[in-house]
Amino acid sequence: MTLANWLTLLRAVLLGPTLAAAALGRPWLAFFFLGAAGATDVLDGMAARIRQEVTPLGMWLDPIVDKLFYAGFFAGMAALGRLSWVAYGAFLVPQAAMAIGALVFWKARGAFGARWPGKAAGFATAVAAFLVLLTRWGDQAMWGAVAAHMAAGFYYLRIRIANLP
Repeated sequence: MTLANWLTLLRAVLLGPTLAAAALGRPWLAFFFLGAAGATDVLDGMAARIRQEVTPLGMWLDPIVDKLFYAGFFAGMAALGRLSWVAYGAFLVPQAAMAIGALVFWKARGAFGARWPGKAAGFATAVAAFLVLLTRWGDQAMWGAVAAHMAAGFYYLRIRIANLP
């Protein structure tokens, strides 16, 4: 198992302490754990490229952990009343669509790495997470993340369709 994959798994583990701190009314401690999770998301990719340890496991594990982390985090925030369930449900729609699309297209043509629209959507999601945790603007930020994910999904769909035989 590579360093990058260990960092990805650490991100998954950080969901529990993040939600526990938020539930216990310690938003700044939750902020720390959320920031640490975000740092592992940046560092795992850097480590994989610098150490030349990009693996098929890592290419699948990283986006799966990202989706599960944010789905769990936002579900916890909705349960705590920090985010509406409608915004949470809207967030899940493009996540599910992109996961299904990735599986379908991977079967047809193989996997490819994230491109700038996906990275931008990931950044919008991270910003939304911090705003949900610390402000009253969580729903508005979540809708921005949803729009970014939908745009990224259409971008990836267009690329994949254009490259079909």
